[in-house]
Amino acid sequence: EKQTKKQAVKPLRQFHRALTKDYLPRLETYETQFGLFGERNSYSKTDVDATFMRMKRRPYDERTT
Repeated sequence: EKQTKKQAVKPLRQFHRALTKDYLPRLETYETQFGLFGERNSYSKTDVDATFMRMKRRPYDERTT
């Protein structure tokens, strides 16, 4: 009887442990990251207000003559 109770409770304990140690902390970090994103596609971890710029390539710069 005790053995069957332990077997019934074990998956619940494993799920609770995974939920509290893995999923909830990860969800918390995701929420803070999405809060930092705002309307942008990405953000810098060191400077949250920084924006990234791309250099446009000009076709004549790539020519080899």
